[in-house]
Amino acid sequence: MLISPFAVDACGRRELFNARDLTKVILHLVYFYLEREKMQVRFYANMQTIAGQEVFEVTDLNGDKTLRGLLNVLIDHFPNVQPYLFNSKNDLLPDVPIFVNGRNPRLDKLGVDMPLRSDDIISMFSPISSGKMNVEVMRDPTFNERK
Repeated sequence: MLISPFAVDACGRRELFNARDLTKVILHLVYFYLEREKMQVRFYANMQTIAGQEVFEVTDLNGDKTLRGLLNVLIDHFPNVQPYLFNSKNDLLPDVPIFVNGRNPRLDKLGVDMPLRSDDIISMFSPISSGKMNVEVMRDPTFNERK
C-alpha cells in the first residue's frame, strides 16, 4: 500500500503531511491491522444470554486452529454452553446455527475440522426449533429435573 506524503484538503488543495500527521496515519494503520488479527466469536439471541456476553475475542486456540478447536476453547471459557452445542458424544448438534465469515461450515468438506484464520468472525445463534417444546428448553441441564 502506497501512502502519499500529500493530503487533499476540503477545497481540493494538496498539502504536505507533517511528520506528526504521517505518524498518526501509520499508527492508525498498525492499530487497524492488529485489531483484525483477533478472531471473534459473536453470540446472538439466546446464545448471547447463555454465554453472558456479546463478543468473545480469541487469540489462542491451544494449537488446534480448526473450528473444532475453537469450540473446545469456548467450552473451556463457557462451560454452560456445552449442552446447547454438543451431544453426549461431543459432536456438534445439527440444529445449532454456526457461521464462519457468514458461511455455514457444515457445507465445507471438512465440516467442523475446517481450518480457521486469525481474523475470522464466527457467529453463533440459538438452535432453530418449532413445535410445542423449544429445543433450548429441552437442552437445559435442569430440564429432566422439572418433570
